[in-house]
Amino acid sequence: MDKQLGGLVILKSLMDLDGAPKYNSQTLTHHCSPGPRGIAQDGRACAAERLESLVLMSIVIRFVKHATIASDAIALFQKDGWATHAEAQMPDGSGFLGAQLQGVVVEPVGYDKGDVLREQLVTLTDATPEQADKFYTFLHEQLGKPYDYVAIAGVALGRDWREGKSWFCSELVAAALEHADYWKLASDTNHVTPRDLYLVVSGRIAFKGK
Repeated sequence: MDKQLGGLVILKSLMDLDGAPKYNSQTLTHHCSPGPRGIAQDGRACAAERLESLVLMSIVIRFVKHATIASDAIALFQKDGWATHAEAQMPDGSGFLGAQLQGVVVEPVGYDKGDVLREQLVTLTDATPEQADKFYTFLHEQLGKPYDYVAIAGVALGRDWREGKSWFCSELVAAALEHADYWKLASDTNHVTPRDLYLVVSGRIAFKGK
């Protein structure tokens, strides 16, 4: 069954008119356009309206360098590479889901406008809709978890970056990509920096941005 919270619909499956599954989705999230008199459409109407865009949903990662002390600390830790933060663009483009200093949250577009020195949107054009679905489902399940400050220190020998009780920005995205069966990274590393993530995807991406 489809769940609707105001204008936000979480689709468990998209169905043909006869009730047969048309696209098997674990959790796809988007905003419905208003129906008559400004009332949000029901789940089935919204699914029909947005079916094409959902099927074409892709994974988009935002890499950023900020003019902040935290960004400088991460740059020092990873030694090179311009990007010091990574997060996922929401499927509808309304914001970004990632691990911030206050924890895993969704921020609106422009939340860091005054601090951005450089940014790049990376679209994983070879990811399937099913992989995108798993990717965003995993990220939604991490909302509210704390930030992993140990990752910045980079001194935790034997640290398991997949542990999942807290998250560093690029490690959250990397774990979501593993959960989506997009890749499997080497298990003998104790961290994944924004630079690492950027390098790994650099051979299979389409760039937008600065």
